Amino acid sequence: MLNKIFLLAFITFVFSDSAMYAQQQSIILHNQRELFIDDYLIEKLNNIDTRLAIPVFGGTAYKFDEPWEGKFSGAYVSVINDGSRYRVYYRGVGEGKGANGQVTCYAESTDGIKWVKPHLRIHNVNGTLENNVVMPGNPQ
Repeated sequence: MLNKIFLLAFITFVFSDSAMYAQQQSIILHNQRELFIDDYLIEKLNNIDTRLAIPVFGGTAYKFDEPWEGKFSGAYVSVINDGSRYRVYYRGVGEGKGANGQVTCYAESTDGIKWVKPHLRIHNVNGTLENNVVMPGNPQ
């Protein structure tokens, strides 16, 4: 019984000591940027406060206006920085039902502001190859 009490006391000491040690260690940030969304990296604030920035409308960057894109396009957008250009892949929801009406579309930009939807001529959608579809909803 004495051994169990000693073991329990020892474990409690080790875990409380290591928790205290972890709280006292410094976090080294080097030269990296940090997003301060909570107080994890901030011990105290003197004469400053944190607040959200006010968004500023910069114009419309991209319109989903093609028939194969549909009114529900824009969901599941992935933007990839590929060296000197940005590539975006997104889901289009055209007139078809279920998976047949969904397509994956592509656009590109050199600055992330002005986007081009190239006519890729890969898939026949709505009777035309002049589209930016990289994958139809129901590949054949």
